[in-house]
Amino acid sequence: MTKMLKISSVAAYTSLVILLLQLVLIVVSWVLTAVNPDIQIRSILGSEGLRWLFGTFVSNIASSFLVWMLVVGMCAGPLVESGLPRSIVAYKEATGYERMALFVALWELLVIIVVIALLAFVPHAALLSALGTLMPSSFSACLVPLVAVSLGIVAITYGCIIGRFKSVDSIFSAVLRGIGFVSPLIVVYVFAYEFYCCLRWVFCF
Repeated sequence: MTKMLKISSVAAYTSLVILLLQLVLIVVSWVLTAVNPDIQIRSILGSEGLRWLFGTFVSNIASSFLVWMLVVGMCAGPLVESGLPRSIVAYKEATGYERMALFVALWELLVIIVVIALLAFVPHAALLSALGTLMPSSFSACLVPLVAVSLGIVAITYGCIIGRFKSVDSIFSAVLRGIGFVSPLIVVYVFAYEFYCCLRWVFCF
């Protein structure tokens, strides 16, 4: 909890700094274009700038990286709540029941790896591109979510076996807590990427 508070505090101040930089950029772009209309800079406060700002906000921040953060957070919750990482690190101290659960989770992970290999690494696999390449392909496009979801499934299986997850509600709660883990990063991302897009628009690059 203390670590989460520290992360939230850092994210809050980082977001504030980015927001202030955004305001400075808006004012500076307006002043420079007002003083010298021929300058190769666009003002966000002009009619064109306001249309761009409001019309492209959603498309600016909508990216694969944002989806990755959400999916990784959703899967990180069950991974942490299940206790799987701690059991792996402290395998020698694990009980017989926990070792049995680890064994099941390992076999499940191996099955997932085999299925992914059959879908991506054999000739004419379904997840390859039309040219038969891995980069780019459906496999490379979903690699991060695929790894996260695979680990999340294994963690949920382990947690159910040892009794950490006793109902669908407990699993769902773990998923929500996982989103809470990455929520500070999501807020910083929204401010930072919108600022970056504004910089590109103002300076025409």
